[in-house]
Amino acid sequence: MPEQVCHGDFCLHCLPAGSLAVSVTDMTAPVVGSSGGVYALVSAHLANVVMNWSGMKCQFKLFRMAMALVCMSVEFGRAVWLRFYPPAFPPCPNPSFVAHLGGVAVGLTLGVVVLQNYEQRLQEQSLFWIFFSVYTLFIFCGIFWNIFAYSLLDVKLPPPP
Repeated sequence: MPEQVCHGDFCLHCLPAGSLAVSVTDMTAPVVGSSGGVYALVSAHLANVVMNWSGMKCQFKLFRMAMALVCMSVEFGRAVWLRFYPPAFPPCPNPSFVAHLGGVAVGLTLGVVVLQNYEQRLQEQSLFWIFFSVYTLFIFCGIFWNIFAYSLLDVKLPPPP
């Protein structure tokens, strides 16, 4: 599993999801920071705003969503750039950007599951079970991938720095 260096604990389910996403898609890249957790929290907030759009009385909810999406997109673009075009100084391994995507996936799925709608309808109850199943499937597939894939694919991890 890729090395993980955290700068803080945000929530217990967000950080492992980013690491799992990296270990499945970008096996040799290091995971640095807590971007998976941050992206999960922001996207869970966005899912909450979308679910409760009509019940929220905030004037600037569209502006807040747009600013959050712009900031997330800029940081994601920067992470992709650093992955494929690392700076010459200081020499460091190319960190993965897939943890951002894993955080978004977990934030959206668990944002719908954990953060309930103010006015729950039948379609939202079915979305609850769909997103809960997607999250559970993602976690189990990631765990089984980490158990079996490294030996089956004969992947050599880089030595720790």
